[in-house]
Amino acid sequence: MSGNLSPEVGLAQRFSAEGISAPLGKSSKGKGKAVERPFGEDLIKAQSDQLFKRLDEVADKLFRFPSQRVLEEYKGVVRELLQQVQGMLQVRQEFSMTSGAAFRLITRVHEGLSQMEKVLSREAKRVKLMKLANDIKGCLVSLLA
Repeated sequence: MSGNLSPEVGLAQRFSAEGISAPLGKSSKGKGKAVERPFGEDLIKAQSDQLFKRLDEVADKLFRFPSQRVLEEYKGVVRELLQQVQGMLQVRQEFSMTSGAAFRLITRVHEGLSQMEKVLSREAKRVKLMKLANDIKGCLVSLLA
């Protein structure tokens, strides 16, 4: 994955930047012809696009109205994304990251969520919440890429 893309860049733009911009069911890899991709990959990509959109919406709500209820909603979306990562790892037969790297990213997501709870409980600055949310989103994007 390219290191110059920020976590704020949409998932579809990240896939496009990585050369995965083919229509559903097709891959742009190959010698001039489209090659079929497994249906599961397309389904996971569509679901992750939807979940990242929802993650952005809930994060925005959390920044505007920080509360324990909204934080729980945010954590629920992150949990869904992590479950999807697990499913994607099972669908893909080849995974470019080592399992240790994936574990470190998942650990960072959990640490970020824990820090968000602490920040919210102390009613700290919203900028800190935004940074943590972007860091978590970046880890999730890296896991799904």
